Amino acid sequence: SSVPTVTGSKEPSSSPSDVPSSVPTIHNACAVDNGGCQHICNDLEVGTDRVCECRDGYELDPTNQTSCIDIDECALETDDCDENAKCVNLDGDDFPGYACEC
Repeated sequence: SSVPTVTGSKEPSSSPSDVPSSVPTIHNACAVDNGGCQHICNDLEVGTDRVCECRDGYELDPTNQTSCIDIDECALETDDCDENAKCVNLDGDDFPGYACEC
């Protein structure tokens, strides 16, 4: 009985150039530097796409879509303070929003 001779290797290559272009590369756009977002980075799982969001009491800066700016509920009159109370805007990471002072 004869043993067949193997003359080449048919093992798959792990080189990135062998991956078909139709297979998307998995990349987390938020992994480095929070994706450039000041508060919250949401990875869209497609290429380097991500969407930044802000914590409560803040809104996305329309000029760059990565920074968060304080929402002044008092100036916008969106607070629910009593008419006899003074609305005080709170701009801070610990206490975003506003407070009502009597």
